Amino acid sequence: MGGNEDRLKSIRSFALQSRLFIAVIQVFFNYLIPDHDAKVFNPPTIHRSSAADHVVVFLLGGFRRWDAIYFLHVAEYGYTYENTLVFFPLFPFLTRIMANTILLPLHFIMNYSSCLLLAAFLLNLVLFVTSADILFRLSRRVIVSDIISFRAAQLYCVNPASIFFSAPYSETTFALLTFSGLLSLETNNLTGCAVLFGASSLARSNGLVNCAFIWYKIVKDFLKDMLCIMKSPQKNLLGTGKRLTMFHTMLGNCME
Repeated sequence: MGGNEDRLKSIRSFALQSRLFIAVIQVFFNYLIPDHDAKVFNPPTIHRSSAADHVVVFLLGGFRRWDAIYFLHVAEYGYTYENTLVFFPLFPFLTRIMANTILLPLHFIMNYSSCLLLAAFLLNLVLFVTSADILFRLSRRVIVSDIISFRAAQLYCVNPASIFFSAPYSETTFALLTFSGLLSLETNNLTGCAVLFGASSLARSNGLVNCAFIWYKIVKDFLKDMLCIMKSPQKNLLGTGKRLTMFHTMLGNCME
């Protein structure tokens, strides 16, 4: 147990360090390379800026690019434009909650846009470290190898798309919910798995695809029981009957 806890602490530390490294690199390149005017959605800032706002923009302004602009706009104003509808509401909702609760005292020294940007970064920071932890636990249960699981979690922290897990994007929220759902599935907690996968579909549209994991689990267990019955007909009839009933119910729901 001690070795597992040490690895978990190492993963959390590595994940946190990777986010801080990304933040530093973002500051450097944001001021080294001029911004490209892609003629995309970029609403003007109507808030008055203070010294605290300038600090936030200096440290985190590089994260407010591309789709992050849409997510932050939804978090601040809601779905005011048709082109914002493709950005699902869970991450903007969580960002707004964090800005209006934990970061509420900062409203007195910076404008709301800066507060939302800071909230989005801190939220993704916490969710990313947690997702790396969950991925390690999931890998240990599936692969049954601490070393491979540890390396997998490390590679997740330094993947080429790592910047999107720190910027105000929904990738980190989706990853955490998906990993948590898969871990619940591996522990045969289908209810918890369904709830987590359902929440992931509120973060990104491809969360709907996660339901295939539940189907796979049920079909796999059903076929496994059928093989056991063929080998020993007197055993496992009750468990197979329950899975068959569940399989038939899910099939009926899909047909409806």
